[in-house]
Amino acid sequence: LRVVAVSPCGQWCAGAGDAGRVHLWHLPRGKLIHFWDAHFQAIRAMAFRPDGQALATAGDDGRFTSGRDGGDADTVTLQGHSLAVTQIAWSRLPSAPRLFSTSLDRTFRIWQPATGQCLATILFPSPLTCLAHDGAILSVALSFEETRAVSASSDGTVKIWDLASAQPV
Repeated sequence: LRVVAVSPCGQWCAGAGDAGRVHLWHLPRGKLIHFWDAHFQAIRAMAFRPDGQALATAGDDGRFTSGRDGGDADTVTLQGHSLAVTQIAWSRLPSAPRLFSTSLDRTFRIWQPATGQCLATILFPSPLTCLAHDGAILSVALSFEETRAVSASSDGTVKIWDLASAQPV
């Protein structure tokens, strides 16, 4: 497995790897419940929606999916990145669910997951780095309160950021 995600309720664990297949386990029973082919290439990131009712996956094929259990009827494929999608995150606002994605194509995108519509795209002139890291930023996660972020870099460092001031803590 390359990546795993645990649902907010702690009942489910999803895992995926280089083949593009997602596996879903029911943790209390310790059993594999379902698996499906979500991508044509490796899966790099996955995240459960904050209410636990959907799982988003992203991969080297430049697309990502959002759905309940991999069934075609309830899965939306979001396309727009031209290179591998490296990170995805859900907004925590139940009234306006959004998905955020970053890609090796140097873009950050905001999506409407129900329709697959890209709401905004930011193109960066070069791979993401910052003054606090010496290498490329590989991953970013938000705190539950969405007041802080944590970034991980290829230089081996992790930084905690205050989002109001945009400064490392």
